Order: sequence, then C-alpha cells, then structure tokens
Amino acid sequence: MRVAVEEISITQSSKKSCVSPPLGNTSAMESLEQTLLDKLMELETASKTLATAKPKPDLMRLFGEIENLAGRLPKSSNPSLLHYLQRKSYQKARLLLQGENPESETPEAGKAKCLR
Repeated sequence: MRVAVEEISITQSSKKSCVSPPLGNTSAMESLEQTLLDKLMELETASKTLATAKPKPDLMRLFGEIENLAGRLPKSSNPSLLHYLQRKSYQKARLLLQGENPESETPEAGKAKCLR
C-alpha cells in the first residue's frame, strides 16, 4: 500500500491541521477536535508544572476527559490521530492536531509533512 506525503506550510498566525476533514457535520467535528486539542494543551501545561504546583493538578480528570473526547471521534477520523489517542501518545496527537509532524524529531522550520 502506498501512502501519499503532503507538505503543509505552518506559520504562527495560521497553522493548518493535518487531520483529515471529517465526513458529515464539519463544524461539530472541528469543535470536537478543538476541544480535544485544548485538553491536550491543558494536560501538557499541567504536567510541566507538576513538580512545583500547589495544589497538584488533577491529571486523572484530564486523562478521563481526553479519553472521553477520543471515544467520540468517528472511525472516519485521521487514522494516525486515532492511533496516537488509542496508544495514549498525547504529545503526538497534540502535534498532529496543531498541523505539525509528530514523527519528526527536528521538523524543518515552517514545514511539516503529514501522512494522508
């Protein structure tokens, strides 16, 4: 099986998502993906401050919310996104939703390659 690789320009002002467009209600899907991205960002921030935060952030709540949102994604969603979420590779899922290449250790400045 051959997989096409597409280059997408990324800028600070407007990042393009690597997530495949959903089938059906686009605005509801975009809202779900945005909410998922927000929770992944919240988890990342919470984990970075875990050592010094008082009180400690409720990571279990965040994991539960992320799993709930991931379970609501349709099977037609980007297979890489579904894979990352199933494997709990939340940083890779966040990068994919932000339009970056989660598989690249040092992506080119301003560009990311996304598998479709």
